[in-house]
Amino acid sequence: MFFTVYGVKKLISFIGCGPGSKEFLTLKGYDRIKNADVIIYAGSTVDHLLTDISRAEKIFDSSSMTLEDIEKVFSDHKSFKIARMHSGDTSLYSAINEEIALADKNSIAFEVIPGISAYSYFASQLGIELTSPGICQSVVLTRLNGRTPVPENIEKFFGEQPSCAVYLSGCRPYEVLSLLKKYYDKDAILAIGTHLAREQERIEVKPLHSWHEINFPPNLTLFLVFRKGSIKSCLYDKNFSHGMRK
Repeated sequence: MFFTVYGVKKLISFIGCGPGSKEFLTLKGYDRIKNADVIIYAGSTVDHLLTDISRAEKIFDSSSMTLEDIEKVFSDHKSFKIARMHSGDTSLYSAINEEIALADKNSIAFEVIPGISAYSYFASQLGIELTSPGICQSVVLTRLNGRTPVPENIEKFFGEQPSCAVYLSGCRPYEVLSLLKKYYDKDAILAIGTHLAREQERIEVKPLHSWHEINFPPNLTLFLVFRKGSIKSCLYDKNFSHGMRK
């Protein structure tokens, strides 16, 4: 049985730390990290500067740890406040389910604090809305099939031409490009970004079918395909009434 206890001082905080910069932490996440006794952070994806926020004496980089190693930290520090820092948002590719199960197994109260996802940050840097009226009202977040299987048929997703963010596939860029070109029309735009929200950030944007060469690194690279629209929404149309405006 999973549980969260609010208002207690000793617990595990699973924190989504955003795309990489401490500027994109939530205030709640920042508070938990600052006041943590113990920190476990994803060193391969979370900027190490995030640990500078905290005065914790015990800091563990989980990039070289196993699940058993993480459980040992949990069980050895039941009387401490633990900040478990994940990249991006906890609801996407964070593997928190198995770590929450460890907290439950060891009868440790926990909370989950969401973070800004890389795709959300990416769209903000491009200055775009991914759900343009009359063009697209759905966003798909997916990845290519690999050592972690993808049970869904992602080609069915692409066939509907939604806005789409493709994660964890930077080592197979041409496979991503081929799939997108197969299903998206000529008006689709592909943005590729790497090391988002970090000093090394690099973003390139051009029409999908103009991409032929890709020289982005295999890690920390995100693909974002979308179509722009110019149709105005009904929300602020003077002829559109609703409960707050007659």
